Amino acid sequence: MEGPKYITAKITTPGGVRTAKCMIRYSRPGTYTAPDSVFNISVSPVYTNDEDYLGEGLSKSGSYSPMGGPGLLCGSGLIDWLVCGTNPGANIEVEKGCDNVFDKPIIVIEGFDPDGELTTEELKNRFRGNNFMSTMRAYGYDFVFVDFTVTTTYIENNAKVLEEVINWVNQHKTGNYKSTVIGFSMGGLIARWCLKDMEDRSLTHNVENFFSYDAPHQGANIPLGMQYIFREMVRDMPYLRFNSSLLKLNDAFKSAAARQMLVTYGDYNNSAFNWFPILYTLNPIRAAFAERLKDKGYPQQTHNYGIALGRGDNTASTKNAGNGLQFTPSSPFGPQSLLFAGSVSFLLVNLEAEGYAVPENSNKSSIAYYSFLGLTFRKIFGILPVSAVTLRVRRFDYTGQYPYDDRQGSFDQTQTQFAYSWISGAGMPATTEGHDGHNFVATASALDLQNQTYNSANNWQSSNMFFDIDDQIQNKGQVNGNTLITPSLSPFEAVMTSTSDCGSLTGGCSADPYWDENENWVYPSSNNHWNNYHNTSITYQVARFIERNILKAQPVDCAGQNGLCGATPTVSGPEVICTNGQYQLNNLPNNVTISWESQNGKLDITGGQGTLLITVNKTGTGEDIIKVTLTNACGASVSINKSVTVGTPSPAGIGAGRWGSSCYYDAVVTLSAPGTTVDFSFDNVSWFAGIQSGNTFRSGQGGLLGPMNQMVYARAVNTCGTSAVASRNLRILPPPPGCLMYLVPPQSSRITRSQLAEAKTATGESISVYPNPAGSKLTVVIPWTSDNAFIDIYDAAGKRIHAERLKNGINDLNIASYSAGLYLVKISEAGTVTKSVKIIKQ
Repeated sequence: MEGPKYITAKITTPGGVRTAKCMIRYSRPGTYTAPDSVFNISVSPVYTNDEDYLGEGLSKSGSYSPMGGPGLLCGSGLIDWLVCGTNPGANIEVEKGCDNVFDKPIIVIEGFDPDGELTTEELKNRFRGNNFMSTMRAYGYDFVFVDFTVTTTYIENNAKVLEEVINWVNQHKTGNYKSTVIGFSMGGLIARWCLKDMEDRSLTHNVENFFSYDAPHQGANIPLGMQYIFREMVRDMPYLRFNSSLLKLNDAFKSAAARQMLVTYGDYNNSAFNWFPILYTLNPIRAAFAERLKDKGYPQQTHNYGIALGRGDNTASTKNAGNGLQFTPSSPFGPQSLLFAGSVSFLLVNLEAEGYAVPENSNKSSIAYYSFLGLTFRKIFGILPVSAVTLRVRRFDYTGQYPYDDRQGSFDQTQTQFAYSWISGAGMPATTEGHDGHNFVATASALDLQNQTYNSANNWQSSNMFFDIDDQIQNKGQVNGNTLITPSLSPFEAVMTSTSDCGSLTGGCSADPYWDENENWVYPSSNNHWNNYHNTSITYQVARFIERNILKAQPVDCAGQNGLCGATPTVSGPEVICTNGQYQLNNLPNNVTISWESQNGKLDITGGQGTLLITVNKTGTGEDIIKVTLTNACGASVSINKSVTVGTPSPAGIGAGRWGSSCYYDAVVTLSAPGTTVDFSFDNVSWFAGIQSGNTFRSGQGGLLGPMNQMVYARAVNTCGTSAVASRNLRILPPPPGCLMYLVPPQSSRITRSQLAEAKTATGESISVYPNPAGSKLTVVIPWTSDNAFIDIYDAAGKRIHAERLKNGINDLNIASYSAGLYLVKISEAGTVTKSVKIIKQ
């Protein structure tokens, strides 16, 4: 049962009757959630506001509390989508490998996603690139995609969510393989914190490989001037918040996760009467998180690998690997370059803004210019809206330490997106001046390089980001390669950049296209432009790097093979083997090897091993399983089983009879052998309107057996013959109330002693079959002492054409429909043939 339910309690007090109502939400237990499924989890947050996080009062940068404290309007409908009291959680989708066994999990974790666009389906789309998913699934690896429900909350909160995902995986997977975790962008920080925190608390995460996939270990960057322009616009034109995209962008920018990651943050002194920019841009949340992350370190029970989507091949004393070169090779931007210019003249609003790259070497320079003349709205004591004509002109001057905007690294396109959606597409002029993107996650940050003087004294900024990292990487593109000449340069045991493996891979390297301000895809023409788009699909280099380190081998190219993924193989053949038979494998995938086996040893495979068709011979009697195992070129296997009865079936066991619904009485035989039927008979009584269905004999409606103690017999029969007979003395209880009772007299066909003597005189035997030759009737006489006799009649071809249980006394069989010829009659008692006679039908 799932969904909300309500429970109501009434309490009597001296003051009267009081009613309490509580909503209970039922959810399906995790143990019922099979792999190849979609499910969700949630946890209580570790931190709920900045005061809780800092432990010393609210942030000096303002009063924002991402879980609904001061500075937010929870309940207003404007920002409830963000966090407002919502516990962090995740939606998870599992896609098993081609062997359909959940035993080799690869957990893929999303990054910062305030718009909710990076769904599990989008994650899958990105990781399908360059045949990554198809290759790993062909090796039998399973994917677990994690889409956080609140990516804007504190990173530690989602680390707790990931811990629950890892626990779920460990509870549901089979076998001894450990998991792999791939943390994309902020997901890399979440994974790092989660795994190390579990180790610190002596918890078993059972993870072998951790891939940090372009994660900002030393911070992420958005041009500071662009941050201030955006904040000014939202202040002067608060009605822009009714645009859902700008609303989400505004709240995401103020969120805990954004402030934890951004190396510079457009902060303000937010008091009742002053709203001035704080150009000392180290946000307290960022400072606290950077300190704690460095102290936390990296998981020690995993192999840790670092992936940077930015270049790593910079020439010494140059900036030729920067993102400034990525977009405008003829005139690359650098410190203080103009990144954005836009203006608005619309009704009562006149606005101009310019954004610049940050300066360098402690120079003080303008990073933004903003002027506004128009109608604004303010609140008095936070209640009454008051309109006023406002004129504001601001120039933002910043003393830069390191020029992040044009550094080498994966890029984002903040200014391009801003220009394209300028005033929500109002058609006002805006341009990026050809500088369509900026460094978002520097290569030095993604690889957490230790030559950066990265510490609190440096305001947690990386200092030496134009660095030839590739020159320090050895054995590139090899199974045990991509290690550093100086291991202490990075905490990762193997690393790669977007340029490091280009000369070592047959697939080479290529730069990703990017989106310009005119909504056109730009395809870099020069091979020097390998700073990749941060949100790109998995590249060829990255796919091969991850595959090598998981498989500990160069991967076989499984792309294009159906191998276990593109077909549904089946086995056809008889359900019963009397002496020999054949089995056929159908819908065979491409490029697989075939191995057959008899699991219980009742059959011997005499021909066709390793092919589609095998021949088997009987070596025993009983139940067996024909198992065929298919193994592809990647070493993954899948098995198909087919149950087989070999020889006569096992003796049937009779369960206790019972009254069922609608006044039926059922006698049930426990018999699992396929291709087997059951013959029932009963001593001394007839069943009223009895019908036999499979392994069950059912009385007619209201039928009643008499006497109340009744012996029932069941004989298992298949094409190979008859098994031993099972019997049981049933104690038949009275039927349920309302059921009509039918008393049936004893059988009248029991013979007397004189009749038996007469039959023995005619045939000379206790069990008699006559006349011979016979006409339309064949008579079989059974003495008093035989309560377990059966007759089987076979034609000249050996096919059984008649089978039934014989009652004591005289049994007349109608054979009028038989063709003239020779027939074999076998009489058996308790499964043993006691008489065999050939008769002629005239």
